[in-house]
This record gives sequence, C-alpha cells and structure tokens, in this order.
Amino acid sequence: MPKISRLSLPLLVGPLLAALTLPVAAPAARAQDDPREALSVVAGTAAFPLAVTAAEQFSAKTNQAMPVVERLGSSRALQAFCAGQGPRFADAAVAERRMTRAELSTCQRKNIAVTEAVFGHQAVVLGQLPGSAPAGLSLRQIFLALARQVPLEGKLVDNPYRLWSDIDFALPVAPIEVYGPPPGSPLRDAFIELVMEPAAASLPELRGWTAGQRAALAGALRADGVFTELGEDEAETAQRLAGKPGALGIFSFNFLERQGGRLNGLAVEGVNPRAAAIADGRYAPSRPLYLYAKPGQAKDSPGLNGYLAEVLGPAAAGPGGYLTTRGLVPLPAANAGGVAPPAN
Repeated sequence: MPKISRLSLPLLVGPLLAALTLPVAAPAARAQDDPREALSVVAGTAAFPLAVTAAEQFSAKTNQAMPVVERLGSSRALQAFCAGQGPRFADAAVAERRMTRAELSTCQRKNIAVTEAVFGHQAVVLGQLPGSAPAGLSLRQIFLALARQVPLEGKLVDNPYRLWSDIDFALPVAPIEVYGPPPGSPLRDAFIELVMEPAAASLPELRGWTAGQRAALAGALRADGVFTELGEDEAETAQRLAGKPGALGIFSFNFLERQGGRLNGLAVEGVNPRAAAIADGRYAPSRPLYLYAKPGQAKDSPGLNGYLAEVLGPAAAGPGGYLTTRGLVPLPAANAGGVAPPAN
C-alpha cells in the first residue's frame, strides 16, 4: 500500500476533515472543459441513499445546484473516481469499503491527490421478541437457514432445513421463520453483503467456487415460506413479529435501537449488536462507510467543500443526525470528524 500521511486541508473543510493524502505530485492541470453546474458524486449501492440525502440537504441549505449522485456499486464508484482529474470526472465518492492498493495506485499514476474519511458505520441485525430463542447465531447458521440452496453431502440442493435444530442440534427445536426487506432495497443489499456473502465465503464446501459464484448463491434467499419478503418499511417487519416468539426480522441497527426494548438483537458470532462493538469491528455484520474527495478539484468544483462538510457534520452524521434514519451508525464521540487509520 502506498504510504499515506496525514494532512490538514483547509481548502476542503478545515478542521472538520483531517485528510489522508497520497504522496503524489501536484494534481495535473484541469481540462479546459466548461465547468459543471453541479458537483459529481459516485456511490456504492448501500451508501447511495446516504449520499443522495446529504446532497438534498446541502442543496436546500445553500441554494446551490443539487449534486449529481450516481449509484454504481463501490468497486465501480471507486474506479470512476480514480479515472481522472477535472470536470469530466467525479469530485467525491461514498463507498462501503476502503480503497484497495490497486485503486490507490491508479489515482497515484494519474497524479490525483485523495482525501479519505470514515463518517459512520452500517450494521444489520436480526431482531426478535424479548425472551425468544435462539439468543445467538453464527454466520454459517444464518446462511443455512436462509439460503435458497445449500451444500449438502457434496451437492447443492434446495434448502431442506425447516427447524433450527435441523441445522445444529444445539439450536432450538423450533421452526425457522424470518421476515425481511425486498430485493433491491438498501437493507436487503446490506444483509446479503454483510451476512450471507461472508458466510458463503467461509463454508469449506464452497472454497473451490469463484467469488462471483458464491455471491450469486448468497444473494438468493428462500422462497418456500420460511423467509417472507415484506416492504422496505422496517416498522412493518416489527409488526409481523408481534405475538410470534421465535420469529426473526432483518433490521438496521438504528431501527432496533429505537424500539426501546420491544425487540432484542441476536448475537452474531457471539457478539451482541452494540454501538461499541460496531465501531471497533467486533460485531461481524457491520462495516465502516468511507468518503473520498479530490482536493485538487475543490477550487473549481461547485460546492465540494460544502458537501463534504454536510456529510461529515453533526446534523447529518452525528447522534440523531438525519442520516441515522437512513441506517448510518454514528461514530463514537471521540472519533467523530476523524480520519480512517492508515491501511496496512
């Protein structure tokens, strides 16, 4: 990984964003294209609603043009971000993962200086009525409960498991019953990416599969009545759990926290869903969210300073901020407005 040093960039957002920059030469001169009227932002799938919401707030507060936010997925978004410098290229990227060594090197080869900040986390939980069982599950157990097809005796078969005890004798002799969001929703995407895909990657039976093959298997949830697709409103999922001890619902961490004890979150891999465990990475179905920008474009790109300040500011990313209603888990107070640690 190219060495990363810390540098304060007042041109961007002053003390709000202490930036991580690559040790590259000064950014190349901007192309002599006509300047854009609006900021250009590329975003990962799960980060897209957050980027759009911040763009709407930024435009409403400043009366500047609404930033154009393009939903590409994290890999394509970071690829587009590092494609070049100037008005034909994205000013900022919002992603569900950190840039890889190769992506950083691409920016470096194009003389693009990059700033990076973690502005919060995303986490999904399985919730249930208090006192219900099971109290905790492993990623493997969740995968075997919900995948449409599972490996069994050396073959891939339609999921035969109807009881939790069918998966593991240590689990209750109780029906598997799970409610969750529909395909294409941000919460469904996050559940697949944070729970089902890591579980598939860990199964010994799938070690010879490609990442794409495992992702396809992980993305197809059961359609035999064990898993029930509802709408995107998490309140509807919570209502379905009423009077159903043992039934599980897929929720964002923030929604579960707002239930005031009416629902409990299951431990995953032995770790309960808590803000501290999400922040330090112990709770497996969670991830940091990254904001990238090009300081070389801040002078000429309309609103880049303001948009970065909006995303990172307490009104958006702080406790009770408007992005928390879209699933963002705020950073601990000690880390708010800070930078991501240098990569290994």
